[in-house]
Amino acid sequence: MSEIKVNQVEVLRGALRVPGDKSASHRALLISALSDGMNRICGLSNGDDVIRTMKIVEQLGAQVLRTDEMVVVTGPKDGLRQSGDPLDCGNSGTAMRLLIGLLSGVRGNHLIVGDESLSKRPMRRVIEPLASMGAAIEAREGEHAPIRVAGGSQLSGIDYEVPTPSAQVKSAVLLAGLKVWVAVSRSSQVGPKRENGKYQVIPPKQHFLPFSVQFTRTRVLAL
Repeated sequence: MSEIKVNQVEVLRGALRVPGDKSASHRALLISALSDGMNRICGLSNGDDVIRTMKIVEQLGAQVLRTDEMVVVTGPKDGLRQSGDPLDCGNSGTAMRLLIGLLSGVRGNHLIVGDESLSKRPMRRVIEPLASMGAAIEAREGEHAPIRVAGGSQLSGIDYEVPTPSAQVKSAVLLAGLKVWVAVSRSSQVGPKRENGKYQVIPPKQHFLPFSVQFTRTRVLAL
C-alpha cells in the first residue's frame, strides 16, 4: 500500500474549478432542449449521469456541442420528437424521473430504460401525479423500469400535494405542466406554482394560450 506524505505550508496558492452541480445540470439540459434556440451552459457537470441526459436530448432531436468552456444546446424548431432507440439513463434516477415528466408532453412512444440497479428503484411517486394529469405511462409492476410513455396526450391541470418532499417529483410535474393549457393575462402567464410543498398546475379559465418555455435569444446559464 503506497503512502503520500503531505507537508504543511504557510500559504496555499492556485486556481481550482469545481464541477457543476449535477441536479442543476440535468435541468439545464432538459430546459435548453425544450427551447427553439441556442443555449450556452457554463460549468455543466461532466459526470456519467449528466452525460446520459446529454445523449438523450440528442436522441430526442436537440443539437449538443461541447467545448472546453461550455456546452451549447440548440433545441429543434419543431419540438422534441420520438427516438427510434431506448433512452438509456444508466444509473441516473434523476434523469429517469425528470424524463418521465418531460416526455409526457412530447408526442410519440418513448421507452426509458436504466441499468440493473436503476431498474429496481421505484418510480411510482412520479408516475402517480403525472397519471392524474392524463399522462399515459406504463411501468413494470407499476413502478419499475423499463418505463413506456405515450406522449402527446392532452394533459390537464392538477392540484397535487407531494406526500414526501422531493425535488425530482416537483420537477417532473412542472416539466409535464409546460404542456398544460393555462390561463394567461396581459401582465403574466399563470403556470405551475408552489406553496409549502403543494403544487398547482392551473387549468384554463379564459384567454387560452399554451404555457411554454422558449429561449428566443442566445442565453448563458452559469451553474
